[in-house]
Amino acid sequence: MVLLQFSVGQPPDMEFPSTINLTAGVLLTPPFATLDEEGVFGGFEIELLERMKVYADQDGIPLHVELGVAPKFYDSAVDLVANDCNSTANPNDLDDCNAFDFIIGDFYQTVGRFQRVDFMPTWLHSKLGVLKYLFGDTLREIKSLSDAERSGAEVCYPPASYVEYLLQEYMPTIQGVPCPSSDIGECIDFLKGGNCAILANDQLLLEGYAKDDLSVDIIPENIQSQYFIWPLKQSLPPEVSWLLKKWMYEAGSKGDLELLHKKYFEVARCPVGTAGQNCELHCDAEHGIASIRGVCICKSTKWTGDDCSIAVEENLNRLPAGMVITAYALVGITVVTATGCAVWVIYNRKRAQLRAAQPVFLGLILVGAVISTSTIIAMAQEGNCMAVPWLYSVGFCVTFGSLFARIWRVYELVRSAAEMRRVSISIRDTLRWVGLVFALDIIILIVWSVVDPLEWTRETISSDLFGEPLESIGYCSSDHWRVFYSVLGIVHLALTAVACFMCYRARHIPEEFSSCKYISIAMFSNLQIFVIAIPVLIMVRKDPVTGFFVRSLMIWVNDIVVVGLIFGSLMKRLYVWDMSNRANVDSSAHNIAKGIRECSQNMRQQRISSASTAEQLNNPPQ
Repeated sequence: MVLLQFSVGQPPDMEFPSTINLTAGVLLTPPFATLDEEGVFGGFEIELLERMKVYADQDGIPLHVELGVAPKFYDSAVDLVANDCNSTANPNDLDDCNAFDFIIGDFYQTVGRFQRVDFMPTWLHSKLGVLKYLFGDTLREIKSLSDAERSGAEVCYPPASYVEYLLQEYMPTIQGVPCPSSDIGECIDFLKGGNCAILANDQLLLEGYAKDDLSVDIIPENIQSQYFIWPLKQSLPPEVSWLLKKWMYEAGSKGDLELLHKKYFEVARCPVGTAGQNCELHCDAEHGIASIRGVCICKSTKWTGDDCSIAVEENLNRLPAGMVITAYALVGITVVTATGCAVWVIYNRKRAQLRAAQPVFLGLILVGAVISTSTIIAMAQEGNCMAVPWLYSVGFCVTFGSLFARIWRVYELVRSAAEMRRVSISIRDTLRWVGLVFALDIIILIVWSVVDPLEWTRETISSDLFGEPLESIGYCSSDHWRVFYSVLGIVHLALTAVACFMCYRARHIPEEFSSCKYISIAMFSNLQIFVIAIPVLIMVRKDPVTGFFVRSLMIWVNDIVVVGLIFGSLMKRLYVWDMSNRANVDSSAHNIAKGIRECSQNMRQQRISSASTAEQLNNPPQ
């Protein structure tokens, strides 16, 4: 035994043990007490206990404390060291009652607990506080419990806690919302999720948990000051209890509590422009704030790096390089295909099938397909807004204007034969239709370009706390772009419908002469592409990458299908005809004449039938 001589407060003739071995249950409440994955305890209270051990060593009495995890809830932890443990009122198992000599936790001192346990000296005091999320969608003017009660805003609080009792006692009309659990971290996430305007809890607990969180603000409330204590077993030897209290007082009187308070709760920071454990590192003063722990906290997500000096590049949602290369490859495929077809037409221009198909119009189809597909290049580059409708519309007019002119020429020949009249249609007459369709689109495009041209616009999707853009999308837009797109769409749809009608009327003409079958297939295929693509484009209108992919694929498929059908059918007829009828050139002309006669007879019969029906309706039988 060791007899210590104290000048003040020493009990007379008290004999002290040479060493003290105790067990303590730790109530895990960050940042007061924590337990890491390796089983090491930490936090404010653990460091306070270590300081008490230093003073014990100075008195020559080593203090050994074996730490264990206390029950999760405060009252359950107190029950294990209470004087009524293992009784009818507190029926805990006897082994559990002997497990701990005292509890390390952020307990409030109350009269009820005082009657059941001994208390260590109070080591901190706190009161009720509120935490406000600065960047949420909740009302920004709600900054206190009084504001919340006055406006009817909802207040979060840990369920089944002393905070709930205080709210009901002092503000009975307040709109309270219990957190999903009593965990302070989950409560703060619950607040940030927009489930309430403010969070009410112990102010010291809020300060410790949100110490380095720049997105929250903590406001003290002048409600119910509380003092923190550790509950001790009343059955501890008096000299052990006395020593524990002495060392706690010593930690308070020598400034240990103040240092620990600054470390765990105060938002003290390194001088402006510095960071690091000893404030020896650089922290960009304009974009960062250094915490007392030496961490340079960036004020905004716009900045990053250890010193917050690296600007985060704005996400412009530009097209991926791989997708642009793929789009250019599609354009290249169309150009190579068109070039090959043009060479083939020139080489075989004197063949009967090519003369019947009119090489001039075949060349226009290829030119139109290349112009239309080159729209993909304009779409892949920012700022070429009006080039997109110009290229696509001009390409469409040249391609489908040529197809329309060919169909009209065949239709007129068949109709004149049906009416028993002779007609001569030159290439110049046919080209007038191409010019008419082309001129109609050009007029619409000129008006659009002059009155309300498309312009490149970049819209910010998200920004940081100071309004600096973090993500944006770029697109072409104008006030009345929907009107002009609709007009062009109606014109193109009408052209396609009339062409399909003419193909239907001339459907009996042999393919060696008209190619109506493949032109009809091309028209119907393009119509299907538009019908499918338009709803998809509407669904992905806010996704520039997916929208570009869909538009590019639609344009390319549209053009390559036309070229493939028209020229593929010509090549098939040419080589199949050469293989099977090379020796009988007249058979093709005979079949063509026969087809024209059959088509003319059908049209005459339809007209005679229509005239007879009309006469019967006008002159009914008596």
